[in-house]
Amino acid sequence: MIFYFLVVASAKGQENVVTFGIQYRPIVPSQFLNSSSFSRNSATVATITSPKYSQAFGMLVRKGLTRIWSLETGINFVQRNYQIDIKYDLVRETQRIRYRYLNYEVPVQALVYVKLGTNLFMNASGGMSLNFYPSDVTSQVDIVQDSSFFTFYQYTFRNRWVTMSLIANYGFEYRSRKSGYYYFGVSYYRPFGEIGQTEIFIKNRDFPDKISYGLIGNFLTVDLRYYFHEAPLRPK
Repeated sequence: MIFYFLVVASAKGQENVVTFGIQYRPIVPSQFLNSSSFSRNSATVATITSPKYSQAFGMLVRKGLTRIWSLETGINFVQRNYQIDIKYDLVRETQRIRYRYLNYEVPVQALVYVKLGTNLFMNASGGMSLNFYPSDVTSQVDIVQDSSFFTFYQYTFRNRWVTMSLIANYGFEYRSRKSGYYYFGVSYYRPFGEIGQTEIFIKNRDFPDKISYGLIGNFLTVDLRYYFHEAPLRPK
């Protein structure tokens, strides 16, 4: 109850304000959030899949609903980068395949603010995201060893064209009356289910070896945002 009245008393200035912003979000692998390297093995094949430095960027629209709450949406481009190290019994050296898995997201979040200083605010938000996966992705590596030809091939295909994710966000915002808002925070995305299936083939003289697994899409981001300054809308 005390927290509620603090928010009411200090979160002025957002009601009836519509502002546009841009953001850049490095994606951080995290073992705690089940988004770091993992291994999958078969009788002849051992693989390690490692999420590498990835990123997301896009634009946002924020609408102040009341003194406490705002609603935010937008569209973002997400690029996940992966590396697969493959050890095959018939090949002496470990082979490496890199690929990118792309999607677009449309988040919808509700935000609440707490004023920490004259121009400094803390906020928390939560909501849902629609994720659109435009295509599957393939990549391969070909090698020759002792007059034998080997093809290492990965095929990652989407489970569905559209999926949904849960979003949670926490951060801090500095608001300048003339030059706009500067935001720094972190976000956690958790899709409802696997975002794709990865199949790895090793082909040698038409006798393929295969391993497959589901691709988990959880990720943590560092959020860097800038919102353009806008005056409150006049009532009609």
